[in-house]
Amino acid sequence: MEIGVAPDGFSERELLEMALAAASLDVDLAVLFTGPGVEQLKGDSWRGWRQLLDHDLALVYGREADLAECDDWQGIIRLDAAGEQKLRAQRRVLRLRH
Repeated sequence: MEIGVAPDGFSERELLEMALAAASLDVDLAVLFTGPGVEQLKGDSWRGWRQLLDHDLALVYGREADLAECDDWQGIIRLDAAGEQKLRAQRRVLRLRH
């Protein structure tokens, strides 16, 4: 699941619920935050997404360049371009963007 959209006050809850629903189906879930989607990991929104890590429901990834300003996000796997390409090659990706 790729999250490439910034929070808008409405959709972030639905995106989180979609990820939690997928995790409840016991699928091998990975969530990749890219570009504006990294904004989902800031402020109060981060607490919701943190559930995926705290309960081992999903692997959570972010592009190294997009996460550069954020040193305190423990548990997020940082990917360079080659790592992102490898992740995309290994999984089917559902992209969620505007």
